[in-house]
Amino acid sequence: MSNISFGYHGQGSSRGIGSGGSSSSRGGYRGGPPVKPYDRPPGAKPPTPPRVAHDELIQVRTNTFKITKLPHELCFQYKLQFEPEVKTPERRVQLFHKLQNVVAPNVFGRRNVLFDKTDLVFSFGLLQLTEGSTSNGQFNVDLDSTDSQASNPHRRSKVFRISFSMTSSPGIDISTIPGLLQLPKQDPRKSQLSNILAPATNILQLIIRQETDQKYPHNRNAFFMSDHRDNQKLLYPKREPSSLLLWKGFFQSVKPTLRGMIINVDVSMAAIYVPQNALMTAMEFLKLRPHEQNKLILEPHHAMFQSLRRHLKGVRINVKSTSRQGSVATRTIRDLDSRGAMYEFVDRDGRRITVADHFRRMHNIGIQYPRIVSVVLSKPDAPHPVIVPLEVCTILPNQIYKKRLPSELTAQAVTFGTTKPLDRWKAITGQERNGRKDIYAQTPILGYSGSQHVIASGMEIETRPLEVSGTILRPPQVTARKILLHNTDHSRDPEHILDIDSGTGAWNYMKHGFFTPAPLVNWCLVNFESDNPSLEGKTIEGLVSRCQRLGMNCMQPTMVVRRHASCNVKEELDNIGRTFSSRMGPNIMPSIFVVILPPIAAEAKHALKYWGDIIRAVPTQCIRSDKVATAKDQYWANVAQKINTRLGGLNGRVKSSILEAWTQRESPFMIIGADVAHAPPNVQRPSYVGLAWSRDSYASAYEGDIRMQDPRTERIQELGAMVKAAVEKYHRNKKSPPQRIVFFRDGLSDAEFASVGGSELHEMKTALLDFYKPWNKDTEEFNKTAAPAAKRPMYPLISYVFVVKRHHIKFFPPVITPGQENEISDRNGNVRPGFSTADPQIRHPRFLDFYLQSHAAIQGTARSARHLIYHDENFGFDYKKVERLSFDLCHVYASASRSISLNAPVYYADKICGRAQYHHDPDNRDISFGSDAGSMSETFDLAAWRKGFYPPRQRVSSTFYL
Repeated sequence: MSNISFGYHGQGSSRGIGSGGSSSSRGGYRGGPPVKPYDRPPGAKPPTPPRVAHDELIQVRTNTFKITKLPHELCFQYKLQFEPEVKTPERRVQLFHKLQNVVAPNVFGRRNVLFDKTDLVFSFGLLQLTEGSTSNGQFNVDLDSTDSQASNPHRRSKVFRISFSMTSSPGIDISTIPGLLQLPKQDPRKSQLSNILAPATNILQLIIRQETDQKYPHNRNAFFMSDHRDNQKLLYPKREPSSLLLWKGFFQSVKPTLRGMIINVDVSMAAIYVPQNALMTAMEFLKLRPHEQNKLILEPHHAMFQSLRRHLKGVRINVKSTSRQGSVATRTIRDLDSRGAMYEFVDRDGRRITVADHFRRMHNIGIQYPRIVSVVLSKPDAPHPVIVPLEVCTILPNQIYKKRLPSELTAQAVTFGTTKPLDRWKAITGQERNGRKDIYAQTPILGYSGSQHVIASGMEIETRPLEVSGTILRPPQVTARKILLHNTDHSRDPEHILDIDSGTGAWNYMKHGFFTPAPLVNWCLVNFESDNPSLEGKTIEGLVSRCQRLGMNCMQPTMVVRRHASCNVKEELDNIGRTFSSRMGPNIMPSIFVVILPPIAAEAKHALKYWGDIIRAVPTQCIRSDKVATAKDQYWANVAQKINTRLGGLNGRVKSSILEAWTQRESPFMIIGADVAHAPPNVQRPSYVGLAWSRDSYASAYEGDIRMQDPRTERIQELGAMVKAAVEKYHRNKKSPPQRIVFFRDGLSDAEFASVGGSELHEMKTALLDFYKPWNKDTEEFNKTAAPAAKRPMYPLISYVFVVKRHHIKFFPPVITPGQENEISDRNGNVRPGFSTADPQIRHPRFLDFYLQSHAAIQGTARSARHLIYHDENFGFDYKKVERLSFDLCHVYASASRSISLNAPVYYADKICGRAQYHHDPDNRDISFGSDAGSMSETFDLAAWRKGFYPPRQRVSSTFYL
């Protein structure tokens, strides 16, 4: 799943794509102890650091900690029911806390009792709920009452009834897990593990979270600290406040492994609402100046109204007028109303008055801006809406912003969340920074020993991080062309193996050419930065020169056109196309449009991509004006890589031993990547499925498909049809269907592996049965006379592998010396690219999995991709072969000259999902793809979205996602 809502957890840098570094000799790795900082004269070039040999076993540190002692007392599970229903977890926690500490401390105070904030309670030992029952019980709780049992019938406050009932499952003995894990697979007692592991993990997670959840604002697995020294205001590019803060915190999660239970601790971050007057929040969010309050006079259809509505919905506030006896009631913003304080209603005396009149008469508060939008505090089904002016509302502190950030704020948030390896390590372990104790001492790993809940459970947790063993894989060979200037057809130039820098995973095309250069002729340059015509000359000079040196037959652009970014992009491009056809011939369009866009031009880019991919089937390549203005040769090399691929060329050929072996056996294969992307929380919008599959014998060229499905549905509903369509296209191209399919599935959590994986695998196989039936007779005849090793399968051999990128396990070298390399560490302090481990201390207890850190993080801490082999018919469940193939595929991404953090088919599938908006007409006002746009109503019409969705045209199906 590609989660497109805002929720950063300090993942470090991006996926490691970008320009290649300078070429260097790969050299050989040498074993030895960690190196010390080099003593060298100032300015002297550092010597080449020693390396460990490829595939040699090495030790690295992790951000995981072993639970050395588990709770020994039986834990019982109870189901809770609130009457009337309580929808918010905050209110449920308030009610349970009062029940536990005020209403019935004699029942709950004697046991270690844990509430999961929804409807489950776990107790170590049975609860004496009534005098004669440990299975069922009921309690009345009044939040406003100080009595131990609320029962006063004359009070207007609301009383909640909380009912307990023990579930049918027996008591859970968590202490038996290590013993069950060590049993052989054949032992019948091993089956108990599947019943105990999930609830035990949930219980342990609740135990370690209790202390921090009571102190700090938090989400499911992370908490955030208001006093962290690195916290900052989130600002728009012109240093204007955005009404949001950025806070640092920690992620903590319990994970089962082959060797027992561990805790994963990582740094985290979140955006937080600034606690201030709601009117100020609205003005800051919409970038209004102090005197521009009247710009908040908005109609419901206005884009600013919709954006502000999404920003404020669900936010908790205090309202001046609700004060009684010194206390202020907390309310929740449920909607906005365009009528503001001029909204009229009938008061208790039967008079028709406005909201502004009500505040003046009843509360002696004059409303300064009665015509601007107001907030709605009542539920949609309330008989009379409760409408309150913004200026009398105060946003409460410690509220996490759970929506997707506006695009203008993303860059600062990513920078804030980028943490260097050494800083991350010190934060997690609670070490000193800059020679003194600071906020890093708040790491949860040092707080567990003092947690009352951890102590009461009997748990003991090791504070020393786990060390695991792994290997650094040898990079594959990347082959380019040695350009011979006297040749006109550079595809015939001799092949040349490029050097891959072992510290960065990068190679360079600066002295070599593309493996298959495509011609760049009859192309058009469009400049939408009309105030800066000099960009056109810089683009032509830099791009043409670089493309020619890379072996492309590159001519000057046939047309150069200048337009303003605020124009009707689709109409202007049609006009340019007609002019081009009038010059070059009927129905002839440019081979590609190279388009210069301003740095912030989301609407123009949407229109451009929709026009090129959906309407006219013409490749388009966008470049940013600010990048062009300062571009050097490497920038144009990067642009040339994308253009060459869009035009059907191949930048470099990666030699994979796995794929070459299949090719030599005449066993055609297809590599597939799949992903599902969902809308942000509280936004009703379809989910989108991206599928990318290889179409050549090097797994370097791909085609893509995108489909729409029901919101927040993780299973790919049309997977069978999508895979069958991909196989049919492969067959038309290669004249035979694939005999092997390797399916890499992104975006699932541990809890979804079995259910979603089993369903999707079955659907895929069922769809392919029909397609392969016509081939079975030929296959049977061939196999009758073929040697055993040459026999062909009746149906394709399928391997299904999960690839998980949203996890928090990080790897650290034994010695981190920023700015210096050593045998295991790169210059930034990360483990070198190509590191892989399947150490049992962090392995999944049921499925075969491994971690592959395939890239070098340009900034921050490198992240690995977790691979879990769910079903395998190609590799004999040999994870080393899957590891090798996935690492090779990390080098075939067309837009980068370096190894990336996910293999290319998965990365392409992720990109296909991320550009879903380009498949909808930008002029369709019923469909919106803003930073968190979409329907927020209770009803959702998928048919209307389907009607406005268009797949890419066939001509660009192999390049639209680049």
